[in-house]
Amino acid sequence: MRTRRRLVEAANGFGFTSPLIDVVFLLLIFFLLTITPVDILAKLDTLQPSPAPGLPRPVVKIRVLADGLTIGLSGTDADKHVDLAELEKLLATLAAASRNQTIMVWCAPRSTHGVLVSVLDLCAKAGFEDVALVSTRR
Repeated sequence: MRTRRRLVEAANGFGFTSPLIDVVFLLLIFFLLTITPVDILAKLDTLQPSPAPGLPRPVVKIRVLADGLTIGLSGTDADKHVDLAELEKLLATLAAASRNQTIMVWCAPRSTHGVLVSVLDLCAKAGFEDVALVSTRR
């Protein structure tokens, strides 16, 4: 007569899991000690911009005020009062000379939002790509 073997189970009913946990921890320690970390940042191919030759780019300042618009060049204190039609002509003239200029639009707190949007649209229409917007408190 054949006797059947019964598996011995632990008191909690899950069987003996401690040997499996030991094997998992041994494998974890093994992989942690044998892995070589990859330095991703050291292998990035970065392109450095070449230094700009010669003179710095000119900056055109457009001020959007509560009572109108002014335009002037950086380094000068003389700003000229203009309207939107005159500003469009001046921007077209500047763009014909060089589109590589920086346009800084200074916006006063009491200025009208619609005028600011119109100025930004005129800069885009003239083809300027480097347009900066600055808000002032005075």
